[in-house]
Amino acid sequence: MTIGQAFPDAPLLRVDDGTRPADTGAIRVVLVAPGVSRDEQSLREDLDLTSTKVIFAHCYDDESDLDALFETRFTNGASAGASFLPMAIRTDVWISLLKLFLLGQPYIPAEAICRLGLSTPETGRPSPDAAIREKLTAREFEVLSLAAHGRQNKIIADALDLSEHTVKLHMHHIIKKLGVRNRTEAARLLMAPGR
Repeated sequence: MTIGQAFPDAPLLRVDDGTRPADTGAIRVVLVAPGVSRDEQSLREDLDLTSTKVIFAHCYDDESDLDALFETRFTNGASAGASFLPMAIRTDVWISLLKLFLLGQPYIPAEAICRLGLSTPETGRPSPDAAIREKLTAREFEVLSLAAHGRQNKIIADALDLSEHTVKLHMHHIIKKLGVRNRTEAARLLMAPGR
């Protein structure tokens, strides 16, 4: 499946050919290629997107690209709403991430969460949080912990011997109980520093 097939109504354009997107009020997703050193503000200005909601998805191929991103772009942590897009993943997962971005939601994969210092470096696991544990059932906390490590519903279902539908229900309850908008925000809450 191509991007054009996945998003038949979305205008797709390349910004390196000099064209500029028309301002329709829609959320814009800007895929920032590995090695691009310009900051988000200058990209926003150059693309004339100063009054538009934009998700900047920083693409990377492997761990060394991710390391380079953090050395050059995020030395003081990621900017609010920064997203990361691993390129070495299945096409259906990649397209799902683009759909998430088009809804205005950021995504941070587990390996980026570790680099942001939002999990313990020795184990890569989030620090236990009594307040979150009190709000969730034991099973919901298990589901959230796996989701916070970037696991898909299908993988979580297999790991916990549940149906994928049951995992989706647990995620819905987790999001509602924690008062967040999506699973990424729930994961951030679980893995926030000092928790």
